[in-house]
Amino acid sequence: MITGTTHQTPTTFDDRSSDWSRTEWSPSGWATDDWPEPDRPAGTEVHEWMADAACQGRTNLFFGVAGERPERRVRREETARKVCATCPVMLPCRALARAGRENGFWGGESEEERAAAGYPPRSISRRSVQQAAVRAEAS
Repeated sequence: MITGTTHQTPTTFDDRSSDWSRTEWSPSGWATDDWPEPDRPAGTEVHEWMADAACQGRTNLFFGVAGERPERRVRREETARKVCATCPVMLPCRALARAGRENGFWGGESEEERAAAGYPPRSISRRSVQQAAVRAEAS
């Protein structure tokens, strides 16, 4: 038994002195209509063509987890490549990934393929991507 510990009741969300006073709870979640739209960092614009992308909602297929095994990455990228092959916006997606030096699988290209084409990602997480970038610089 722990003694000497006091517990306080948390402040209620309708407390007007609270930072939460601008929100109201509803069964669907917090009402945030009056919150300002956050500024987007440079390079994170939403382009109109993105609404037509075949990859929507499939983030795990196009971005591997940290420490992903090479065999799993190959299978994941093969599946991603098939999705990209049927996508009507593959070319603008590829151009965006190259220009933004993105990580992940974009526009039918893996990080290694973009690095070999001279567009390495900003943060290189695998040795194979580093080697592809070095070979592209040398040529």
